Amino acid sequence: MDNKVFGSVFNNIYINNVIENHNKLFNIFKHQRIFNKYENFEKHSYKDYLLDIAIYFEFDNFNIFPENIQSISFKGNEIKSAIPQHIKSFTILGLKEYDWSIFSNANNLESLSISSSFGRNKISEFSADMLPSSITDMYIDSYEYPIKRNTLPKNLKKLHLVLACDTPIEVGSMPDSLTSLSIGIGYSKPGIPFESNYLPKGLKELDLLLNSLKELPNDFKLPDSLTVLKILCNNLPPTFTFPPNLKTLELYTDELKEDLKLPQSLEHLELCLSQQQSFSIDMIPRKLKSLTFNSKQLIDLNGNSILPNTLESLVLTSELYNNRETPVCGYNQQLLPNMLPSSLTSLTFSFSSNFDNGGTPLTENIFPSSLTHLDLGDSFNQPIGANTISGLCLKTLVLGSSFNQEIIEGSLPPNLQELEIRNFRYDKFPINVSKYTTVVCKNYYTQFEKSPQSLYNLKFKILNEPLKALSLQNKSNLESLDLGFNFSFNILKEDLPTPNNIKKLVVGKIFDKEINLDEEFFPSLEQLYVGISKPILKSNITINKNFKKITVIGSNVIFLDNLDPIFFKYLDIIDNK
Repeated sequence: MDNKVFGSVFNNIYINNVIENHNKLFNIFKHQRIFNKYENFEKHSYKDYLLDIAIYFEFDNFNIFPENIQSISFKGNEIKSAIPQHIKSFTILGLKEYDWSIFSNANNLESLSISSSFGRNKISEFSADMLPSSITDMYIDSYEYPIKRNTLPKNLKKLHLVLACDTPIEVGSMPDSLTSLSIGIGYSKPGIPFESNYLPKGLKELDLLLNSLKELPNDFKLPDSLTVLKILCNNLPPTFTFPPNLKTLELYTDELKEDLKLPQSLEHLELCLSQQQSFSIDMIPRKLKSLTFNSKQLIDLNGNSILPNTLESLVLTSELYNNRETPVCGYNQQLLPNMLPSSLTSLTFSFSSNFDNGGTPLTENIFPSSLTHLDLGDSFNQPIGANTISGLCLKTLVLGSSFNQEIIEGSLPPNLQELEIRNFRYDKFPINVSKYTTVVCKNYYTQFEKSPQSLYNLKFKILNEPLKALSLQNKSNLESLDLGFNFSFNILKEDLPTPNNIKKLVVGKIFDKEINLDEEFFPSLEQLYVGISKPILKSNITINKNFKKITVIGSNVIFLDNLDPIFFKYLDIIDNK
């Protein structure tokens, strides 16, 4: 094809529309669909666009499925035919009989996942020569046979392996190609003995959180190549050292001793110890971007902050590892100027935190101007002064279930996007905020009874009553309505504002009622956020010309499969976060 002809085809509006339509359909139907019988698959209107299916029925031959299928999950007693060459990912959810010859033709298989239960329908022993050499990703759950040198495919890059407690691992059994390894044992069993010579030298990611290690051998050494390490171990040996190039560390252990040096290369650190302890400056790596830990203090004996000046995200938890006797505890001292680094953008006191600023009000100049997210936890109940946070560039502020202080006018940042108050009994109204600030508070809407035109945004976390109870009819300037994750009542026209100027409507997790998108219902609506809910969308006349998108999570297949095709052009499919 010469350049002139190619340009003519490329610029052809009709052809471009056809291509765009096909791409849209592949995007709509790319997530896994489950079929309990073949008739349901055969009747699926868009089976030629399906990429990933789960089969929960018996059949004789994989050839009954079209070649556009790339991934199959199978749950049944027996697989009766070989897996086709076009399959790239295959999952077995427990078989009564295993016949590894089913993989003889699967030359393009890249991912294999096998799940079973110890002692029941257990996975039969396999070796690398029974599996395609093309496999790079394996997930094996409940395996009871020794891991030998010839067990795993030689080109494997990622492996998740759950073993019986007494399953031996042979030295050199992990292929040199392996870059990511997660290994552990079945629930309620002691950890398997673990030796460092199990690990290939080029390993980059290691997850040992599923393996309850009491201790490691004194000569245990991790590969220098590791950049991500997740480990749960009661006692690390005195000679233990971390890899020099580690970027991410998630560590559960009894105590972090000062002579156990964390690598200065770390950028992300999450610590969970059996008791709350103090930290010195030397114990905290100086290049961290994110830090999650339970600390008694944020300054050392000399009054200097222990936090690095590169830190962007800080989570102060109250969690303790392997300790059921000590009461829940967390940081609860007064925050002072210069404690927090000027680079910090997010500060969170965990959900069960007991932080209350040491029982004293927050003072000025304690939060850096860089801060955009602040969650003060569920124990905080101190006044917020006029100049405490008003000069910040905060986008979100979260006040917990204990907060019951009046928010004085001018004390919040003018550009705050969202204020959340988790106290369902909070009644210190009015809360004076910009029209562009969304307030998430159970009874916030009641402050607009005498000034209904002043309500522009309304968002709930939990809403257990119908729209009629909100008296929205006279809230004609309402532009954004978020009904919360558990709202499950009908949306009736007579319960909506008159005139209805709502531009964004959000429905939550369990909503499954009808939504009429006709112009007479929602004349100004621009976006409907469906997420993982399953509403029934209707339009009998005309959707308003301003309507732009229906935002839905791609794995919400029940909603997508029942959606009228007239709405396909509005779909904005996002990943599950």
